[in-house]
Amino acid sequence: MNFSAITTSEEYKRHLRRAFGSSAWKRTCRLVTLALLGAHTEFNLASSIQDCPTCPVMVQVPPGSFSLGSKADEGESDEFVFEDGLPDPVQIKHRFSLSRTEVTRGQFSAFVRSTGYQTTAEKSTGCSVFLPSTARDHQSVWNWRSPGFRQTTQHPVVCVSWLDAQAYVAWLRRTTGKPYRLPSEAEVEYVTRFSGETSRSAANASGELLCSAGNVADRGLLVRQQGWVVAPCNDGQTFTAPVSSYPANAMGLHDLLGNVREWTADCYHSRHGIYTTGPAGGKRLSNTGSARQENCQRPISRVIKGGSWADEPRNHRPAKRWQAPPQYRDNDTGFRVARDE
Repeated sequence: MNFSAITTSEEYKRHLRRAFGSSAWKRTCRLVTLALLGAHTEFNLASSIQDCPTCPVMVQVPPGSFSLGSKADEGESDEFVFEDGLPDPVQIKHRFSLSRTEVTRGQFSAFVRSTGYQTTAEKSTGCSVFLPSTARDHQSVWNWRSPGFRQTTQHPVVCVSWLDAQAYVAWLRRTTGKPYRLPSEAEVEYVTRFSGETSRSAANASGELLCSAGNVADRGLLVRQQGWVVAPCNDGQTFTAPVSSYPANAMGLHDLLGNVREWTADCYHSRHGIYTTGPAGGKRLSNTGSARQENCQRPISRVIKGGSWADEPRNHRPAKRWQAPPQYRDNDTGFRVARDE
């Protein structure tokens, strides 16, 4: 079911009525409202912009506040060490825009055609890909054009480094004259939690419910990756899925918990709060749109958020974070872009 053509929440409701029938609609109204439209006031999915024909479609994100990181009752806090033992309070003070989907191969290809850019993988030793096991292999033949599996222009671009993602947003800034950038860790987690999703939302789902929510490691992947921990269902996607293949959240954003992991602007620190000083100002109370330069002078690791087609269910949590050096690239990591308003 393709949700990409839906532009308003009323259209979304009508689409669900047609898909499930009027009687089923009555029974599922509460589930739809809480899980997909969220516990907030209805968000206008028509408030999207596209600055050029090959640019990502951007969705406006309203200000708000939330607790960054794992909570004690979520049972998964191995990635975090909090300064005061509690999740960090973060206030998104200013409206910003976030791309509706991950950047696609088609969009990235437009950038390459325009600039002649060569990715880190193409200039160096290739891309890290999964072998038919739990191991990874790194060969020069693999890059964003050939990531180890078939893709179309509608699939998310992978085998791109943080440096490649930054080059892409720099091109968007030059092409459109708009303040594009990579999103911060806090911004990604904020929009993922917006609908009331808990940090364990994907991990707590089971069966077809999980496979209908996002592209995660499932039984279909066992044909190639034997012995992996997977979801007890099969969504028909072994590797990456075309963007917008799964329902959007309350803000109209797709694939926040699945498909590919996503690069963010932030430097990686084991403690939250050290780098949360962005354009909005105020330590631990900001958009954290860009990490302080003094914290990023060394070739320090950057934060990657979310889970991918290769990740087991427990890794599909808003609080999940990974770290990797800026030149790292693999075939289950991509990115989406943000824009200051």
